[in-house]
Amino acid sequence: KGTVQAGLVELLVDAGWTYISGKDLPRTATQVFIESDLRAAIEDLNPALVGRTDAVLGDLRRAALTAADEGLMAANQAFTKLLRGGGTVMMPDTNHDEPYEVVDYVQSERNSFVVADEVTYQGARFDIVLFVNGIPVVVGETKTAVSTTVTWKDGAKDIYTAYEVGQPVFFTPNLLSFATDGKDFRYAGIRTPLDHWHQWGASDVPATIQGWERVKMTVSGLLSPTVILKLIEHYAMFDVQNSDGAVRTIKLLPRYFQYEAGEDRHPSHQ
Repeated sequence: KGTVQAGLVELLVDAGWTYISGKDLPRTATQVFIESDLRAAIEDLNPALVGRTDAVLGDLRRAALTAADEGLMAANQAFTKLLRGGGTVMMPDTNHDEPYEVVDYVQSERNSFVVADEVTYQGARFDIVLFVNGIPVVVGETKTAVSTTVTWKDGAKDIYTAYEVGQPVFFTPNLLSFATDGKDFRYAGIRTPLDHWHQWGASDVPATIQGWERVKMTVSGLLSPTVILKLIEHYAMFDVQNSDGAVRTIKLLPRYFQYEAGEDRHPSHQ
């Protein structure tokens, strides 16, 4: 496990993330956010909301906690709106609700991008977490293939059957999760059954590329700060499905060819 995890952290640093060891993060094992990073971002991105930083932080904390009562999917959908600038906070002097931003999608250098390993939360330990402005938007599990029986699926299963069920609050702000064994790499949105975890690729790279080369290409292509921001802002979608009279919401993320097509159609996303 250690070798794949360490290699992945190096790739993520190359892709533009700043590494901080999980044990050195300024947060406790009961906190979803790196609150100091989030507070700094709120103050920087919302100069008009003087004195209301705590109110915005409280709003985001409450939104995360709703996963425990309302279910992870509903909470994730609501938090995605907050990440897109859909949150408001009451201004006492005017009694008006004013919108707030927690991510700058235009000047991405104004955001903080942190990769941490061995991140603990409520009894769980996540191999890799990516934080944007202190908000955990990506969780990854790495497996070192000690035998042919250990694969990315073991990591995906940890996320799908254990973490999302046992620690749903940490996944409220989640864009996507990934699992890799150093040979294969798959990603998915919350509550996605294992047979719908997909590979990332690129149309200008041979589809036959496999192993660590494929993992490297995926990290630089899918997990770069730029792409993560674009996926949050434009691409993550929720769809209501009706199967056998049961209505449920599922989260949809693009495959790489859909993402490439979307970027070609909308140069403004650049």
